[in-house]
Amino acid sequence: MSKRAKKQPKCTHMTARKLKDIRGAIGFDLRAMAGALGMPYRTYQDYEYGRRGIPKAVAEAVQELRRRDRQFMAGLRRRLAADIDRQFPGGIPSEEVVYG
Repeated sequence: MSKRAKKQPKCTHMTARKLKDIRGAIGFDLRAMAGALGMPYRTYQDYEYGRRGIPKAVAEAVQELRRRDRQFMAGLRRRLAADIDRQFPGGIPSEEVVYG
């Protein structure tokens, strides 16, 4: 009787180091990244520590998180400027500026 090996998902060429770098760029810790990806902490930890190959679906989800983070940050300055302009149409009065 032969044992069948579990069919493993196709793994990508994303490295554990790349995964860690992307997580760092987003500003997440291990638990936050696992939560954002909807997976157990230990599973994500295994990917990042190189104990498991990174499945294509996980690599794609990580890339999508990074894309969304970049998109959000790119528009942040514009959104903040627009909010300030709405809140203070004539500019921020100097007496309302608080320093240190």
